[in-house]
Amino acid sequence: MRVYLLILREDLFKKGKISGKLTLNNQGKYPNLSGMINLDRVIIPSQKLFIKEASLIAENNLIKLNAKGGYRRAKFDFKGDILNELKLPVIIKDVNFSLENIDAYKLLEFFNNQENAENVIVADNEVYNVENNNEEFDIRNIIVEKCRFHLDNGNYKEIDFKNLDADLTLNNKGILEISSNKFDFADGTSSLKTNFDLVNKKYNIKLGARAVNPDKIASALFDLKKEISGSASGFLNLNMDESMQLDGNIKFKIKNGKIEKIGLVQYVLKCASLLRNTVSMISPATFADIVNIPEGKFDDINGSMVLKKNIVTQINIKTSTNQI
Repeated sequence: MRVYLLILREDLFKKGKISGKLTLNNQGKYPNLSGMINLDRVIIPSQKLFIKEASLIAENNLIKLNAKGGYRRAKFDFKGDILNELKLPVIIKDVNFSLENIDAYKLLEFFNNQENAENVIVADNEVYNVENNNEEFDIRNIIVEKCRFHLDNGNYKEIDFKNLDADLTLNNKGILEISSNKFDFADGTSSLKTNFDLVNKKYNIKLGARAVNPDKIASALFDLKKEISGSASGFLNLNMDESMQLDGNIKFKIKNGKIEKIGLVQYVLKCASLLRNTVSMISPATFADIVNIPEGKFDDINGSMVLKKNIVTQINIKTSTNQI
């Protein structure tokens, strides 16, 4: 009942104006609502929610909700249909949902530890501090059957992305799936498929990248800043849990670039001098005994790497350039 009580209890609202009339009907299998209300610049502190403007119309088996506002620091636009039954889980049947911005790393931190999350709401560009109600929201109380999701801008550490249009679902086990064929990603483009288990805090993301900036990828994933340039394409299959450490594998191809002396060229030069071939399998231990290696330019590099707990455990590299 928690979500619907927000409509019925005035003490949960702060500031703003609410007008209209809702009637609670107890005739069917589940209670439902009829009528309409409008909300104008209303803050709901317990949910870290600011509703700039909203209209809710409850009729027959659907609640039609159009709302603009903010959740914590993120601005949203919601236009959709909710099943008109006052029970859990709340079922969102069909919705267009958009966000202005997302910090993906902070969002994952929030999923992993809601109790210590920042307790603020941004309303009309003013920041409000609110009390923590010490109640972790059970994501299984919401089901999203069909959603067209749009994101204006986002970032994961140094990786920026924007203009994301995707299909989104959230099932009764707390599995969030997002699928997008093309969006702007790290100065190039990417496709996306996620499987996020928000209950057990296990996250998988698959990205197909094209003509992206490898420096942004290397900075975000490996903390190697300004070490590699060029135009990169590839496929990333990454897993993460509540430890926020990455597992998975990356396949890549980089054209017309340069690797600085601390970059991946360290591995290639070391093994090329020892093995005299163009394909090298390198362990992370190689980092320890390589210093002051000159930078290297290349026409293209193809390769793959395996990550375990944020550590690159295996790299395969093939290059066509004579210098490396």
